[in-house]
Amino acid sequence: MNKIIYFGAILLLFTACEDFFLKEVDIKVDKYPEGIALTGIWKNSLQGGAVFISEAKAILDSTPSPIENAKIEITTTKNRTWNTTFNTREKIYNCQSDSDIEIGEEINIKVTIPNFPVLEAKQIKPDTVSITNIDFIVNGHTDIDGYKSDLIKVQLNDPPQKNYYGIKIFQYDQDGNIYNRYLNSQDQNFKGLTEDDVLVFNDDLFNGRKMTMNLYGYIDNSTGNSLEVELINLSEDLYKYYYSQIISLSSSENPFSEPITIHQNVLNGYGIFGIGSSTKKILEF
Repeated sequence: MNKIIYFGAILLLFTACEDFFLKEVDIKVDKYPEGIALTGIWKNSLQGGAVFISEAKAILDSTPSPIENAKIEITTTKNRTWNTTFNTREKIYNCQSDSDIEIGEEINIKVTIPNFPVLEAKQIKPDTVSITNIDFIVNGHTDIDGYKSDLIKVQLNDPPQKNYYGIKIFQYDQDGNIYNRYLNSQDQNFKGLTEDDVLVFNDDLFNGRKMTMNLYGYIDNSTGNSLEVELINLSEDLYKYYYSQIISLSSSENPFSEPITIHQNVLNGYGIFGIGSSTKKILEF
């Protein structure tokens, strides 16, 4: 008889705990401040790039509504002529200069929208850093479980000033089709991978010296295929934006992590205006 009573008590306790963990709780979320968000990421800013402008939304809200009646004014220290057009299909503003933007040139962007403060942001185009060599080694990487993958060694000469980098990998097949390749790294310099598969790192450990970045993944090295490696020298703002995005992505699976603030640099609004200078190198198979 005692055993039956104990069992019943345990069952009652378990049922109560189960109901506790399944209980729905209403959470009050403060209204997100009204404003305008600007996103302009020009990774290869030869003659400008695209800008997306929308209403600022909280993280739990639906997809931001693009704003189509914005007036965009771009000025630089070289007094270039800019042409801005709105792409109705992609809902972005294409901002193009009449000539290539120079290294060290400052770009200022102003966005005017009725009933909102004028948005402002600026960037200075960083120097280009060339890829000195690329080595491809089939099954050159082995992980801790013994699985092998291909290894790509990207070598560069880092200038002495502070630099921030991104690497993007594309593959072309024999018919000219292009594929984005997902690669990873275990190097100490490696900070992580962005949402659009940019491998991010900085020169904290090799400033002003030659270095090799080791990337691993799976590459189709069939005859006639080729690999394009793009090295992007990021502005500090673009690097901070990417890095905060990486931290946010990595902490999203941890329910106990603190909220991450994504880096922004837009005055009187939200968002990011960041640029970079890129060089490319092709590896033929």
